[in-house]
Amino acid sequence: MYLKHYHLNQKPFQINTDPKFLWFGEKHREAFATLKYGVLGNKGFVLLTGVVGTGKTTLINALLKVLGNEIVVATVRDPGLKRLDFFNYVSHAFGMEKEFTNKSSFLIAFSDFLNKCYYEGRRALLIIDEAQRLNQDLLEEIRLLSNIERDDEKLLNILFVGQTEFYKTLAAPQNSAIRQRISAYYNIPPLTINETTEYIEHRLKVAGATKNIFKKNCINEIYNFAKGYPRLINIICDRALLTGYVKEVKVISSAIVKECANELSMIAHSRTTSLAATEKTAAEGTQSQEEPLPPKKHFPKILLAFGSVCLFLGAIWLYSLSSLPRLPLIDNNSAHFWTSISPVPEESSRAVPTTPPALATAQENSRSAVHPAPPAIKTGDGIATSSPPPALLIKKLRVHFDNNAIVPERQYLPSLNTLAEGLMQHRDAKVVIRGYTDNIGSSYYNKKLAQFRADSIKNFLIGRGVEEERITAIGLGGSDPLPATEAEHQTAIARSVEIEVITDNKIKQ
Repeated sequence: MYLKHYHLNQKPFQINTDPKFLWFGEKHREAFATLKYGVLGNKGFVLLTGVVGTGKTTLINALLKVLGNEIVVATVRDPGLKRLDFFNYVSHAFGMEKEFTNKSSFLIAFSDFLNKCYYEGRRALLIIDEAQRLNQDLLEEIRLLSNIERDDEKLLNILFVGQTEFYKTLAAPQNSAIRQRISAYYNIPPLTINETTEYIEHRLKVAGATKNIFKKNCINEIYNFAKGYPRLINIICDRALLTGYVKEVKVISSAIVKECANELSMIAHSRTTSLAATEKTAAEGTQSQEEPLPPKKHFPKILLAFGSVCLFLGAIWLYSLSSLPRLPLIDNNSAHFWTSISPVPEESSRAVPTTPPALATAQENSRSAVHPAPPAIKTGDGIATSSPPPALLIKKLRVHFDNNAIVPERQYLPSLNTLAEGLMQHRDAKVVIRGYTDNIGSSYYNKKLAQFRADSIKNFLIGRGVEEERITAIGLGGSDPLPATEAEHQTAIARSVEIEVITDNKIKQ
């Protein structure tokens, strides 16, 4: 409709995944490199996550274009299937041309298929899109499929692509085995305001634009609406071009973008309200078809009395449990930390629970009996305890990791919670997170592992409400390990992350 008006060859902001408009910012290039490393390196499980509209599908399509004929790919677009339906879908996607009525026959045929690919010099890649829709039973079946391998090589690579909610599924204790097999992963963050500018200019240029259609002051308004998510950028830019066409202007101003942002926000609010009203009406209609509950006076009084007694005894039992001193957690299984970094409601993320003095004393005594006191935290005034007042802004904090772990030891959670609380009260402060490893193994692996460690702390702080643009996460690997103290070995101290809070807006890499 507006192509001739702006002298364009095609619409620049369609929300489909046209490869001609493919644009890679720094973060997308990192994600793409991680995916290639995981898939071409035959690493088994690879994970790509991101919220809706960050460009996951675009990345996968780009990956498929660079994979050679030696990679046989099958994509499951919707994994919300029953087990046997999933097996038959995988069979069809890989071109096995068989339909199965039981699990055993599928496993036999699938094993034969994978071995045939191996002898032909090919490898199989199974892509599970929308992975957050996987149920626990099907996730376990997928893990078991990865057990089909040879002594010298894996026969099946599995790429999970999903929204960040998938982390909650992986955090479940029963999924510790599959977490340990994920050798490469990347979470796509939204674009920065500079990347938003480059993204818009790239798409306009591909569409045939020979001059600037959006004024420079429009970018701030676009970014305020889209928050750096490519899909929302496409939506508001397309709307702005249409509005400019209706108004017969050749250049889009910030006023037009504001107008479009308000319209799109009202549409979204209207849809949400309508959906809520529809659900309410449906619920009321369902209730009207049900038989009414019997009057309360017909309910046996003896059951009411019995229920009251049970509630009273249950309250006493819970109180007695809460009054017992508890030993600290000494199990460093990553499931505990994964659970702790999952997103929480904003209200609950701002407060650090306090402990009664008597219980705190009991806990401190039991803690010292199990392992040494948690490491002290460096503050602006010197050395503080591991639990400073919430208003205190920690200036430096260092947390340690087990060998090859990508989440820190459990004992650092109180300190990280305190750090997040301080950052929420000091909005001008920024954070630099530097990840380190030991010098064992290849430098490439160590740098990736260090980046994963830094990202895990970054995700923790974001989950506690700290804005992502205030956090810089850097993976330094084993090239610049932190110095060991007298009581710590060099290799152990190097497996750590250093968190530095910057208040003068000067961040040193």
